[in-house]
Amino acid sequence: MGKLFTIFTGIIGVVVGGTMLGLLIGALFAWIMMLLWNSCLVGTIVGVSAIGFWKAWGLIVLSGFLFKGGIGSAITQFQASKRRVR
Repeated sequence: MGKLFTIFTGIIGVVVGGTMLGLLIGALFAWIMMLLWNSCLVGTIVGVSAIGFWKAWGLIVLSGFLFKGGIGSAITQFQASKRRVR
């Protein structure tokens, strides 16, 4: 029972740690996007207003779907790589 519990808590720790690291990196990218948008575009382009943190986060997610292809593209790429291995 003790060894199984140790393995289980180790897996949970990795999952929680990975999730927290992913959220931290995402927050860092959103903060950088917000700073760049507010410092470079607001004064340069007429009609563009300043954005907050959550709008910057939304822009990053939207650009990921537009330029990377979204979740469906990742699944398709995974399936294609499995076919190549066979």
